[in-house]
Amino acid sequence: MNKEDKIRQTEANTKWEKRKYSSLILENYPNVLEISLDLQLDYPNAFSIHKNHFTPKFNPTDKAYFEISCINKDCLFSDLDLDNEIRNTINQKLDFFKGHKICNGYNTFSCYERKQGTCMTRLDYEIKIKYKNAL
Repeated sequence: MNKEDKIRQTEANTKWEKRKYSSLILENYPNVLEISLDLQLDYPNAFSIHKNHFTPKFNPTDKAYFEISCINKDCLFSDLDLDNEIRNTINQKLDFFKGHKICNGYNTFSCYERKQGTCMTRLDYEIKIKYKNAL
């Protein structure tokens, strides 16, 4: 296993452990019935813009883990995590919140070695919360 493979494996193991040990939504947010996300990812490269759109839904028995995988397959140490945005939306008792983030992971392994060259994948997101007491 070369240096790049070792670093990518360590990153994957760290994300797997974070997900494994995340608590359930009902433990963190007992008044939440459902969390719906509308996610649009755009990754510009030299030839085109890669796009991905998906709409995951989370129920109370799902893990409270909201890290979004970067669509740049070469990205290293992606930071597209919506934990804080979801927590703030729920703490403020909002039903809806939207915004965007730019991935600050390294664009490629060689960028990681030079400590320059961020990925720049854009994540546009909408968070919709359904509360139990709103029924």
